[in-house]
This record gives sequence, C-alpha cells and structure tokens, in this order.
Amino acid sequence: MYETIFAPVTANGISAISVFRFSGKKSKKILKSLINSNKIPLARKLVLKKVYDPSSKELLDICLICWMPKPKSFTGEDCFEIQCHGGLTTIRAFIDAFSRIEGLRFADAGEFSKRAIINGKIDLVQAEAINEIILAETEKQRSLNVKQLNKGLSIPINKWRNTIINVLSKIEAAIDFSDEDGVPEIIDMSSEIKIILKDITKVLEKGNKFQLITKGTKVALAGPPNSGKSSLFNYIIKKQKSIVTKIPGTTRDIVEKKINLKGSPVIFLDTAGIRNTKNLIEKEGIKKAKAATKEADIVLKIIDISNFKKINEKYSNNYKHWVVLNKIDKVNQEKKLIKQEKGKFFFVSAKTGKGIKDLLNKIYEHILHETKEEETGQYFFSNERQKADLKKALTNLQAAIIEKDEEIIAEYLRGATRNLERILGKIDVEDILGDIFSNFCIGK
Repeated sequence: MYETIFAPVTANGISAISVFRFSGKKSKKILKSLINSNKIPLARKLVLKKVYDPSSKELLDICLICWMPKPKSFTGEDCFEIQCHGGLTTIRAFIDAFSRIEGLRFADAGEFSKRAIINGKIDLVQAEAINEIILAETEKQRSLNVKQLNKGLSIPINKWRNTIINVLSKIEAAIDFSDEDGVPEIIDMSSEIKIILKDITKVLEKGNKFQLITKGTKVALAGPPNSGKSSLFNYIIKKQKSIVTKIPGTTRDIVEKKINLKGSPVIFLDTAGIRNTKNLIEKEGIKKAKAATKEADIVLKIIDISNFKKINEKYSNNYKHWVVLNKIDKVNQEKKLIKQEKGKFFFVSAKTGKGIKDLLNKIYEHILHETKEEETGQYFFSNERQKADLKKALTNLQAAIIEKDEEIIAEYLRGATRNLERILGKIDVEDILGDIFSNFCIGK
C-alpha cells in the first residue's frame, strides 16, 4: 500500500487518446521527472505538457496532465493522470518508460479502488457498483448500479449499524455498571431491532429480484424429446447453437445463451428431453435438465401439439411453469385449440416463427412485473457477498431478540455489526478485498 502505482485506464487499441493513472506518495516526484520540471502543475486543472522518458530524456508525447494532490483524489493519495495520443505503439512506449522508473510499479486489478476504500473515499458497496457499471450490458443494469454507486445500500447499512451500536452501548453499560444507581435493570431494544429486521428483510427481497436485472432472467426450455426445444431455442437466439435431429435424446447437456430482450438480459437454457432411458450419458443430461428447471425463473414446457390429447390439468400454466405447444404449422386444428385453450397455453412454430414474438413479449412483461419496484426502489443488495452478510446480520438480530441473557445479547449485536461492516469493507479489509478486486479491471 506504500508503493506508487500506475496503469492505463482506457482500453488497448486504436483510439484518439489513452489515459494513464498514477497514485502513491512518490507521485509528485515522478510527475516532475516526466515533465522534466521542478514546478508541479496547478491542482485539478488540465494542462498541456511535454512528457519525457526519465531514463533516456526522449520526448514521448505532448499530453494533457491533471495533478490531484491528496486527499481530494479518487484514492485519497497524491494522484495524477496523463492523457496521451491513442494507439498500441504509444501505449507500449509509455508503459516501457514508466516501468523503468524506480519506486513505480504496474497496479494490480482493482488496486486504485482498493486504496480508495482503505483511505475512506468510497466504501466496498460503491466500489463493487463501479465495477458493475463498467460491466453493464443493458441500460437497466447501468441505471441500477448508478443508484448503488450513489450511496445506495450504504445509506441503510450505516443507519442500522449506528442504531445497533447505540443499543449495544446501553446494554454494555448496564452490564459494566449494574451495581451503580441510575442504570436501568432491563434494556428494551426490541422495537428498534425489529424495525431493522423488517428493513433488512425488504432489502433481501428486493435484491433477489434485482438479480433478474443484473444477472439475467433464466428461462429453461424443458419437455419430452423431439418436442422442438432445440429448434425453438435456435430460433429465439437467432443462431444454430443446439444440434437438431429426428433422433430422440440428441441434447445431452445444457446449452446456454444470453440475449438482450428489450433492454433486459435473458438467459435461455436448452435442456435434455426428459424420458425413461437406460443410456448413462442421456441420464446425466436429464439430471442436469431437472436441476436447470429448479433454478430457472421461468420454465417453458415445450410439447408437440400433435400430442395435445395427452395433456391434462397438471400441465396448466402457473407463475413459473408455462406450457408451449410447438409445431402448430403441422396441424389443422390450431384455431380451434387456441379458442378452446386461450390464455392457458402458448402456441408457436419453431419452424415458421409463428407465435414466438408473442411468447417473448410475455416473458418481457413478466420481467417488468417482477422488477418494476426494484427499478424505482432505493435499497437492494447487488451481489452474493452482500446477500450472505445481510442474512448473517438478520440471523444475529433475530437471535438477539429472543435471548434473555444480556451478555449473549451483546455478543449477537456485535456479530450483526461486524456483518454490516463487512459489507461496507470497514473490517477484514485485506482478507476480503484481495479476492473481490481480482475480478476488477486494471486501472480501477
């Protein structure tokens, strides 16, 4: 943490400009050597300067430079950025020159954000939101993560933490000074903790739906062999990704593809046909298919419409399981069936594409219904790490409510406080940040 680091913050390739970021206690000295001057540029102003290789004194480029002294910088350390011309050869020349500077090294993934957390400029929730904004594939993902960056979950967590600490201080005072006058014998903390329990439960509920936007809605295509699952899958994703043959049991593994459905990420899963079989490989595929349907947000039960007579009430659509009657191009009774079973089944043809647009629209409407509150709501968890610690905090608080012994209550409350602080990155920093930031971009 005491070394000075640098990294490009723009992508490699041909571009108008490339930007390099520097951070650390030697930033001022390094900047002076790069511009070959003892005078540092004005703080937080873009200035045009010639940049030299400190070793060879060769002119590298004429660049825009911004000097950002601590503490008013992204990392909270002395920082500066160099905007040079773009291009692979330019980037290589700058990296070669910087790599020869004593006391300067290439930054690890996410190291700038890590230093920002340690120096109190942002918390871990905000750092993760920054990374998710960079990785966002849809406008909804970007918009929700901007909310998370703008304090988001950090606001209620800090509020809950302060309330718990306040309750905890009263309990500990009662324990430590129980023999003195003026100390209440019983501390009533149930009303305050119950409010927090209710709030955390709401955040957990919202976060589960939030993941439909961030990770995508999983839609599994299930059903018997030769019902047209793979053909429908290929039509939806507009690519021949699944093998289609007349031989039953062709699909043996889960075939997966994510698409952007009107701004919402949707992951379609083509699964093995479910039937009784002695083939060990096909059995494994069926096992995976059943597991996929359990995890899916929507299960499309694909059935050959010519087998319609075999359908009974167990196939009726419910909230998660939808029945799709395929191959309507092969039957003459389509209109009669649609009228008879209107609103109960979806009628499609994977061959002609008929009815598929309506099916996709229904999936989109379902996603809107599931996520409309989350798009307007303020607070939600956005990854499994946050979710896990929220659940642990919830468990500790629930235990504290029913416990009678004040010392044990205090320990449960301390546990809940630690859970909340871990979400913000206030404790166990080195333990948890190394793993988290290994998935960040270099330069962030």
